[in-house]
Amino acid sequence: MNSTAPRTSFIRIGDKAKVLELVKEAKRVGYDVEIKKLGREAYSYVVTDPGIGNDEVFHSTNVRPGLWATSYSLKYWQEPTL
Repeated sequence: MNSTAPRTSFIRIGDKAKVLELVKEAKRVGYDVEIKKLGREAYSYVVTDPGIGNDEVFHSTNVRPGLWATSYSLKYWQEPTL
């Protein structure tokens, strides 16, 4: 895919413990956390910043039991080097 539009997010794969740690910290700092049930065993967390027009901070979806894909907004996160 070739695009001249700047990227606005990056994705990382992790386990449920990492996602729950992120959600706990998001609640502590006052971000809104929405939990969506996507299926029998599929869930998604959407975290937004109510102070800045409900911008998305990150969202995470389980792709299979124990494995989560998390998309981080570059407005709130710096992409780590690999």
